[in-house]
Amino acid sequence: MDTAGIATQEVALRTAGAADLDRIMVLEAAGFDPAHQEDRAVYTRRIAAFPAGALLACDGNNPWACLFAELWEEDPAAGVNAEWFALGHDIYDRHRPGGRTLYIASMTVAPFSRGGGAGGRFFAACVDHLLRAHPSVERVLLLVNENWQPARRIYESQGFAGIARLPGFFRPDSGVPEDGIVMMRPRAG
Repeated sequence: MDTAGIATQEVALRTAGAADLDRIMVLEAAGFDPAHQEDRAVYTRRIAAFPAGALLACDGNNPWACLFAELWEEDPAAGVNAEWFALGHDIYDRHRPGGRTLYIASMTVAPFSRGGGAGGRFFAACVDHLLRAHPSVERVLLLVNENWQPARRIYESQGFAGIARLPGFFRPDSGVPEDGIVMMRPRAG
């Protein structure tokens, strides 16, 4: 696979479907500590509930990045609840088609495409695509592990700022709890 080409090309997106679940699970395993991985059923429900929020970037037919989003009614500026972000949460608990908060539930990029800017371009393309498709959205929200510096740099470079810290939210297999940082930006970032 041409990793240099991925780093410099414009990102073409497509929606994910049930036929993509095997590759999504490969990306999930490559992108997250086993203690932080969602299971197949979670992605199946996300695709069913909000197909437009299940996005892939592909090299040919091979997905190299995926992003899953939800639309929430909650305004996180009024406060956040750690339960909203729980691993394995059911999209149907919060997702509302007319929601004004775009929540980025998950994003991962294949290891071979990291470090050259492809992840940042993918993330920006996904957010732009989702905001164009949902003009009533007022803000974009996500949760990131305090130690995931490359991801945090991507989000900060695109206007996201921390609004809350969730102490010990992430519990990796190493057993040392890590804080989660809830980040948000207004629609215009």
